[in-house]
Amino acid sequence: MSVESRKIARSYPLTVRDIGLVDTSVVVARANWDILEVRDLGGRLLLREEVPLENSLLFHPHLHFAGGRYLIAEIGSGITAAGFRVWDFVEQRWVMTVNDHWDDVAVVGIDVGRALAALSDGKGVDIFDVARGELMWRLPVLSPASVDFNPANPELLAVGGDAYLLAREAADAPLAAVFTRSSVTHERTWPGSPFYGLQLSWLDSEHLVSLSPQGELGLSSADLEPLLSLGTDADPDAALSVARGRWILLHTDENTTVIDTSARLPSRMLEGFAWIAPDDAVICADSRGVTTLRF
Repeated sequence: MSVESRKIARSYPLTVRDIGLVDTSVVVARANWDILEVRDLGGRLLLREEVPLENSLLFHPHLHFAGGRYLIAEIGSGITAAGFRVWDFVEQRWVMTVNDHWDDVAVVGIDVGRALAALSDGKGVDIFDVARGELMWRLPVLSPASVDFNPANPELLAVGGDAYLLAREAADAPLAAVFTRSSVTHERTWPGSPFYGLQLSWLDSEHLVSLSPQGELGLSSADLEPLLSLGTDADPDAALSVARGRWILLHTDENTTVIDTSARLPSRMLEGFAWIAPDDAVICADSRGVTTLRF
């Protein structure tokens, strides 16, 4: 991206990329390619970072609060991701940068509670412990579009997307695998093209939520056995996340669909980026500000 293009991109509005906790305060991260800001709900500025025009590593759309003190920011050049940086709100500095071991990578999973990050180059996955600033282990046999950590055991993972095992001769359909660092425990193939991706997320330690390339939202057991269809008309391009063992959130650029799996409440589509607070309040943020809802 040229300097002139960067100057134009810098003027783009900051959009909400994540909401989370820093210590006990709810905070909102907004960014474009060049500028990153974090503010609390009262508008107090906690972090502002501007990428120098001569710097080729820009902020990518994926930002994640983790561990109650970290912000994990994906970085890259243009449309190509290159790694991530970690801001520590306690030390008030960037404490970790990973950008030099792969040419084209993507952050494919974050464990918010334990501050773990999964990085993929299409050939394998590296799992980083952000708090320690170190690589924990590498999984060489999987090529995932998304990775999610079991809330009860960080070494029990699930992978979605165009993932496949090297034992397979071809990845002709989306395949999910539940695995540990030493072995694959379960796998299941979904119908459809692998190129549109399959997302998986642990709702709790025993249940997985899936969003298929066809827009089918479903609930499966920990061994990938289908349990319940939650709908067939979800946006397959939405980003899937879960909260507090109860809530499913589907994020698009304009809105968030919030689904209560306890079936006590109907699903709601909310404008902007939504996040579920520890007390089950729903925090919604967009360019106009932040609102708090209770269903």
